[in-house]
Amino acid sequence: MKIPACSLGAFLILGAPLAFSQNWTESTFPHELAPAARLGGAMAYIPTEGGSVLFGGLTSSRGGPLSLSDTWVLAPVTGWTQLKVTGPSARFDVSMVWDSLHSQAVLFGGGDWVNNGIIFMLNDTWTWNGSTWTQQFPANSPPPRYVYAMAYDSLHNQTVVFGGYTPNGYVGDTWVYDGVNWTEKFPANSPSARSGAEMTWDANSNAVILFGGVNGSTVYSDTWAWNGTNWTQLFPATVPAPRYAQTICWDNGEKQSVMFGGTNEATNLADTWAWTGTNWVEYFPVISPTMRFSSMMDFDTSLNKMILFGGGASAKIGDIYVNDTWGWW
Repeated sequence: MKIPACSLGAFLILGAPLAFSQNWTESTFPHELAPAARLGGAMAYIPTEGGSVLFGGLTSSRGGPLSLSDTWVLAPVTGWTQLKVTGPSARFDVSMVWDSLHSQAVLFGGGDWVNNGIIFMLNDTWTWNGSTWTQQFPANSPPPRYVYAMAYDSLHNQTVVFGGYTPNGYVGDTWVYDGVNWTEKFPANSPSARSGAEMTWDANSNAVILFGGVNGSTVYSDTWAWNGTNWTQLFPATVPAPRYAQTICWDNGEKQSVMFGGTNEATNLADTWAWTGTNWVEYFPVISPTMRFSSMMDFDTSLNKMILFGGGASAKIGDIYVNDTWGWW
């Protein structure tokens, strides 16, 4: 199994978007001024920061894959800037979401590549307020894990974590964080145990939407909705190919959830799909990021567009990391 995982003035000079014609556009910011090439970092738009904040991930080094612990912000006009702050330890296949109720980003767990390939899994909880990382110490926490799915449930004001890979293997548990404590949920229905699934809050569905994932040699293409109490499997007429380690986030400009790329083990993907609330619709943009998995993506409210950064890029599984920045609108 592959180890997987919603300043931009430069986008604006490339022309205004055409109505009903979304496309990917690569930023013209120099790559050497961007964060190091990586996959599996955490990224979220932080309103108090006025830009996308990126943390951690996995990159290459002379000694092999290297976990990162750096924090960056992507601001309009000026581009990427590294923040000199102390925060969580190095990790990858980690997620971060913006908790609008408590005005803070929430980061949980992840994996650390140590001892030439042994993955140490984490279950600590951190928050970012726009200037400072703070470790939280909830009374209860999910077991250590990485390559889990995470999203903020805007209806119930909770951070939701599903599944992932733990020291005991694949899991299919559901946890919610209310800003103080983690609580395990025991829904009547649930997706099967898996890692590498991706999910996002979808305003059209008024629910958290989950797609795909992997368990051993089985790669999934199922769609599920979380309503705060239970999971419901959805059966859209059109279904993207099975995948995991894709990226997905709510596009508030076009009012739909957008999914890009991922992998199915045999090949990496570079397709773009939108969830309308009832069905998946594929887009065929003229320009697109290359095939990749475990990219980082969020929606930049200030620019009204989605931002995608980096990932593992190659036709198949391989240690190729990229640090390009793309906008979708």
